[in-house]
Amino acid sequence: MQLKLPARIALLIGGTLLVSILVLTLLFSTLFDRFYHYETDVQNQRLHGVLAEGLARLVVEGRPLAARDRLRRLSSKDPVLVYLYLTDFDGGLFAHSFEQGFPRALLSTLKMPAISRHLRYRLGADIVDHYSSPLIDGMRARIHIGVSDAPLTAAKLEWRGRAFLVATVVLLLGVAVSLVMARRMGRPLIRLATLLDRLGRGESVPPEQLRVAGPPEVRRAGEAAADMVEQKERLTCSLQEREAWLSTLFETAPVGLALTRMDGQLAEVNPAYAGIIGRTVDQTLQLTYWDITPEEYAEQEQAQLASLEASGRYGPYEKHYIHRDGHWVPVRLSGLIVERGGERFIWSVVEDITALRQAERLEEHLRRLFQEAHEEIYIFDGESLRFRQASQGALANLQYDADALCEITPVDIKPEYAEEQFREMIAPLRKGELESLHFETLHRRRDGSTYPVEIHLQYLDDPDGGVFFALVMDLTERKAAEAALREHRDHLEALVRERTGELQASNAELESFAYSVSHDLRAPLRAIDGFSQALVEDYGDQLDEAAHDYVRRVRTAAQRMGQLIDDLLELSRVGRAELRMEKVDLAQLAREVLDELRAAEPDRSVEFSCDEDLGVMADPRLMRVLVDNLLGNAWKFSAREAVSRISFGRLRDDPSVFYIRDNGVGFDMRHADKLFGAFQRLHRVTDFPGTGVGLATVQRILRRHGGRIRAEAVEGEGATFYFTFNAASPAGREIDGMQGESVDE
Repeated sequence: MQLKLPARIALLIGGTLLVSILVLTLLFSTLFDRFYHYETDVQNQRLHGVLAEGLARLVVEGRPLAARDRLRRLSSKDPVLVYLYLTDFDGGLFAHSFEQGFPRALLSTLKMPAISRHLRYRLGADIVDHYSSPLIDGMRARIHIGVSDAPLTAAKLEWRGRAFLVATVVLLLGVAVSLVMARRMGRPLIRLATLLDRLGRGESVPPEQLRVAGPPEVRRAGEAAADMVEQKERLTCSLQEREAWLSTLFETAPVGLALTRMDGQLAEVNPAYAGIIGRTVDQTLQLTYWDITPEEYAEQEQAQLASLEASGRYGPYEKHYIHRDGHWVPVRLSGLIVERGGERFIWSVVEDITALRQAERLEEHLRRLFQEAHEEIYIFDGESLRFRQASQGALANLQYDADALCEITPVDIKPEYAEEQFREMIAPLRKGELESLHFETLHRRRDGSTYPVEIHLQYLDDPDGGVFFALVMDLTERKAAEAALREHRDHLEALVRERTGELQASNAELESFAYSVSHDLRAPLRAIDGFSQALVEDYGDQLDEAAHDYVRRVRTAAQRMGQLIDDLLELSRVGRAELRMEKVDLAQLAREVLDELRAAEPDRSVEFSCDEDLGVMADPRLMRVLVDNLLGNAWKFSAREAVSRISFGRLRDDPSVFYIRDNGVGFDMRHADKLFGAFQRLHRVTDFPGTGVGLATVQRILRRHGGRIRAEAVEGEGATFYFTFNAASPAGREIDGMQGESVDE
């Protein structure tokens, strides 16, 4: 079994004294002084540790009488203590234990600089060891302790007589004992004391350094000190984390938090509180509670303050705050009294209830709307299907009161549905497969009569179970209007059929008349042309130049009249012919027409460009007439140019619009009102031949295909024709507003 440190030292010293008692005796006095002062220092440090906190508080609070009483009690209990006194922060005497007043011999100690070691003074007949140190590290107030050396003197005199004879013998042995003790115990203790002193001054000491080597007792003391430091570090870290966490909660809390002094001055607020009144935190801290409280709440506030003083709590209650822009913000408050640093504060939790008030008003409006609405509105249970609520309009139309309606289900008022069939129909709403369901059915009133309705049904989640919301429209008037409309439509269809038959008969008569007139007109025209030619052939040598000119004019007029008859017949056929819609390639038609025109005038220099994708759904025969007339115009009116340029294509920004462009003579846009009218011309017939019917035919063809046409031109720079086949398209809507213009003559 290993002996403890005191036992081992005792055995070591005892064995040594048996060998060298005389040497130890001679040195005892010196060693005794040294250890006496060491123990006195330790004792004074312990005494300082016991007294420091309480005496420091008395000095800080400025209570010299209490400090004096305590010093005298301590001095009287320990005869070794000659005196105790305190100096304040300025070095002045604060309190002492002397009954007869402070000795003049010690006045010099009041003005001495900070002393960390003791001094010796003679006070009367006594030699006193004087110790001085700060009450608390870093604090200027100090404690002064005077310890009498009388016990030391008496002990030394007693032991000197006994040790005189053996002084020489124990000299060497005492040195050896001192070395052994210094090595075995002194160094670890001094190291540990130094580290603890650093720790006491607030310095950071790693726990590993406190685990010093040496005797078991010293090692255990070091381990205990190291554990204490580690625990302190853990507690400090935990406190810092908790403080940071609480600070984060305060700053990010969704409700307003405020710490207010009892006089109403705002001491601390979080951003949510400042946001309620439309200010920043810094701006809010410049205000008092009364600055943001309307005067109308003065009486209520006094009642809440009285409750706060009586019970330590107030609220919850509701009031308004004054926003920065002047409007009032409804809030709900509650709080309690807290104390910090000896001062009382009001800790308040403030909630902005603006949204709640708006929701309450909206709920009230919806409730009134639901109750007073003339339309039929129903809410029925998602499981039992029983009605929960119905609007006033629904109750009036069904002839039920509210209580009676809540005893039935929608199936009871829908004669067309059985319950199983109705549940199957609304199942997709409950499963979330459909957002809403619209259908028409009949509703049965309490008296058994029925009326048609249109129902818009939705399923809504509800804390008490899902519910169905139904908005019902009475279709009685609409059905009656639809029946009247059907009757009127049937009458119109019969009238249209009658008028169509009459129109068809009239068209047939008109076509017959046109052919008859055409035949009757062509016979004399052929006779005029034929006899004029015979006159030239048989009697040409007898006619002078003027007569030849007259005959030529007669023949030209007859031929032109024949062409005019053909064009009129063509225009008539365009309006009456039945359409055969199929895919037509306008590019191919254009190339065929240009080939025919080139064959008729092979000497012309013409540059023709045509897009490839010009397919349309149209009547192919009428499309040939349309392309023939438009390209014929472009060919004719660009004849005076050295090189004629003709292009056919679609607009890039709107492919539904086609165009044909030439670089011919153009026309004056001021005469645009003459375009697309039969027999209307913008050029003399002697300059450009034609009957003036071609573009009128083109316009009629496009109208039959749901299209429009317009033209743009500049005199001497050519003309461009834009046309479409579908008036419902964006291009068709644009062209619908264009004026028709014709350069065919």
